[in-house]
Amino acid sequence: MGHFFETTVTEIIPRAQLPMCAVGAPLSIRYDPADRSHAIGDDNPDADVLNERIARYQCRRHPGELTYEQRMEFNRNSVVKKALLENLRLTGKAEAGDWEAKVTVRITDNTAGDTVMNRTLYLNDKMLKHMVPGKYIDISVVPDKEDFFGIVTDIATKVVLEKSGS
Repeated sequence: MGHFFETTVTEIIPRAQLPMCAVGAPLSIRYDPADRSHAIGDDNPDADVLNERIARYQCRRHPGELTYEQRMEFNRNSVVKKALLENLRLTGKAEAGDWEAKVTVRITDNTAGDTVMNRTLYLNDKMLKHMVPGKYIDISVVPDKEDFFGIVTDIATKVVLEKSGS
């Protein structure tokens, strides 16, 4: 684990899943360690292992952003909330094909009042198109730890096992 190698995966992908197959996006595959030249897509990956690998991948992709421990805490404990995107400012720095941005969001809670959070993070071009100040977006936050948050989109969503009875 933790080694990079090139391989080939040939599969028919449903049209709805094409946005998840962007260049540089992590994919779950299965391969023979003795012959890694070809692989197949993993239709039933272990969600915990996949979340861990995505967290490690994102840490390597943007080493100055969230730590591995913070990403794993998001995976275990975060909840999705609606937030008003108050401000988004690109810093001019690009890393691994993504743009660094300073983001300010506001969550309104009837009992706790407003919570304003600021964070510097990386956004790809597709995410930037949906990030319009003055609009509501989905964010993930760990309850009682609003010092960091994540932007939730169709291309930046954690893997969650469906609970029985839902």
